[in-house]
Amino acid sequence: MDFLDIYDNFLNEEERRNVDLWSSQAYFRYGYNYNADTPTKGLKGEIEYDSLLGQLFLSKFDQFFDNLGEILGFEVSILAPSENPYFTYGPKGGIGKQIIYFSHPTWDREQGGEIQFYYEEELEIVAPKPNRLIVFDASVPYKDCAMRDEYKCTIEIKFDDSSRTVH
Repeated sequence: MDFLDIYDNFLNEEERRNVDLWSSQAYFRYGYNYNADTPTKGLKGEIEYDSLLGQLFLSKFDQFFDNLGEILGFEVSILAPSENPYFTYGPKGGIGKQIIYFSHPTWDREQGGEIQFYYEEELEIVAPKPNRLIVFDASVPYKDCAMRDEYKCTIEIKFDDSSRTVH
């Protein structure tokens, strides 16, 4: 998929445990709107850049990417089981890149929870495997689907610069 890069086993075990701990201690607000005309879904918690969680991800990005650009949003997101999301775009209506890290501890295909992308008149699906990080073009509409019986936790980072290179 031209618009998408996938990185499995992005964090080591110690980093994963820390992410689970830090994510569980985030302050959440009630949800977000995918678009102006859709109902609110899920919970969001802002991640401070200078927090341990923020510093971990920023240092990992420095190892993998060049020129990600200015960060527009950095948050923990939780979808409750069976919430029905909508298609949306990344930051600023589709400028730049978006990163989603799947921080839930387990997953199987019967739970669902995939990310759906609408690209070139086709649906492309990415499984939400634990410890997977995806980087995608924010101009591609996407839907972050909830899991069937479990809460889905992701970390989302939005950038305003669409040019980047991978080491």
